Amino acid sequence: MKKRRVVLSRSGVTSSVVYHLVNSANKEDKSNKVSQFSEVPDNEHYPTEKLLFDEITKESNRAQNSEKIITGEIEKCQKIGSYVWGKNSNINSCIFAGVYYIHGERLSQNDGLPIDNYGPGNTISGKLNVIDSSPNTTNLCITQILELSNSAGGDTNIYTRTGTSNDSYGNIVWSPWQKLQGIVNIPLTTSFDNYIDNGMYSGIQAPSGDMFMLIVLNNYAVVANVGQTRSVAQIKFSLSLNGGFSLHKRVGRGNETISWGEWSTI
Repeated sequence: MKKRRVVLSRSGVTSSVVYHLVNSANKEDKSNKVSQFSEVPDNEHYPTEKLLFDEITKESNRAQNSEKIITGEIEKCQKIGSYVWGKNSNINSCIFAGVYYIHGERLSQNDGLPIDNYGPGNTISGKLNVIDSSPNTTNLCITQILELSNSAGGDTNIYTRTGTSNDSYGNIVWSPWQKLQGIVNIPLTTSFDNYIDNGMYSGIQAPSGDMFMLIVLNNYAVVANVGQTRSVAQIKFSLSLNGGFSLHKRVGRGNETISWGEWSTI
């Protein structure tokens, strides 16, 4: 019997077409067909059209099932408010591997987020990356990496933490959030009055030429909920041109305008 090659694509292959090809002469050449695929090519034998169709169908079903599982996990996270953030949202429930985007108002202090301010008008927006390195469903190890923009603080930070469980997804114990602390580079400055955001700054102070490292603490998020006046502390490490080292501190107070105290030596 003369052999002919049939090339099938994923689209356009139906069981009726395959059935017609296999039975085109009311007879199938079974003498040189293969019943399963091999990693090693064989010029003497060829796979039947039905075998190709069966393999394509199985692979397609696997892909569809995987997509359903992933979609189900995302929907589960959406239902608890992980996309539109509100008073019932909680980041502890975002435990399935994937990338999620959140946006809304932070109305509860018990939502698992690593910030202090909350209440109407405290809008947030962020990107959450969930990584699952669990060996199985009873030994869980899940990492959350959160990029969070906080409107009340006027800043954006990156936080990480890991949750583990020897039981189930409903009993994950989370480690404390760790904040990835960067250093803001300031090439040259004559004043430190405008450096009030929490963090670290480094650069050169003019006109002395001293190199400095500035640490800033701002308690805006805490005092906003108790009606107190904001305080900002600055701690400055300095290294002069002749190798002299000094350490100074000062505190400023005020909500709209900050009134700074004098620098004092530590």
